[in-house]
Amino acid sequence: ASLIPLLIVLVPALVLVRAGAARQAIFIVAGLYLLALIAPRLALVHLVMWLVVAALVPLVAATGERRAGVPVLFGALAVVVAPMVAWKLWPNDFVVTLNVWANQPFRWLSTPRAIEFNAPIVTAIGISFSTFRAADLLIKTSLGLLPRHSPGRVLAYGLFPPLQVVGPIASYDEVAKTLAGPVRVDRDRALRGGLLLLSGLVKVFVFAYLLSWSADIFELYPDNSAWRVWVGLLAFTMFFYVNFAGYSDLAIGAGVRLRLALRPV
Repeated sequence: ASLIPLLIVLVPALVLVRAGAARQAIFIVAGLYLLALIAPRLALVHLVMWLVVAALVPLVAATGERRAGVPVLFGALAVVVAPMVAWKLWPNDFVVTLNVWANQPFRWLSTPRAIEFNAPIVTAIGISFSTFRAADLLIKTSLGLLPRHSPGRVLAYGLFPPLQVVGPIASYDEVAKTLAGPVRVDRDRALRGGLLLLSGLVKVFVFAYLLSWSADIFELYPDNSAWRVWVGLLAFTMFFYVNFAGYSDLAIGAGVRLRLALRPV
């Protein structure tokens, strides 16, 4: 139900808004909305992270071909990677500190306060995912493989809604066309998108449904023989695969038909 308003607003907006800062703003707001569905503080964490990346991009772009280029790049990468490293080394302290820090701005708001403070402790969802994408962007900018992008373009890439939902770790060039403007939907793209949607529906609602019983093996294994446990584990492996692959097909197929230039990986 929370995704329906986004669908109703986002799709027509992307059709009407052809390019420029307004299109970037749509992606930024939509990405923050998806993160806020988990917890508003998570949206704040990712917004701050990509604002830092947006501030580092012109720095590495300006020094890329100079003597200071390498130290500046390594310093920028250290800043971006630091949260992920801290999370891996001190997971409990990092998560608690992150939640306490991100809750502070909401103390000044009256209406969302109860909703935000009652939300459970949120782990740093997507931090590793965003870190690798940010590092890739900084490295390619420093090497001159990408031009110096505006803060709005960097934020639009960092908070790109389809990547927030299903991934994968896509580089900038894989979403550049969509950020620049609508992608023309020709007959081949429409057919490919429709076939992917159909494939996803079959995988999720036929194959995954028929294999869904296999998840019970994790509770019932003490009462089953070894060969039954192995059959259950193999069935669950196939269930996990077709379920994930099916939803991936649905996401990619919808992206193709909704004029999003998403490349399958």
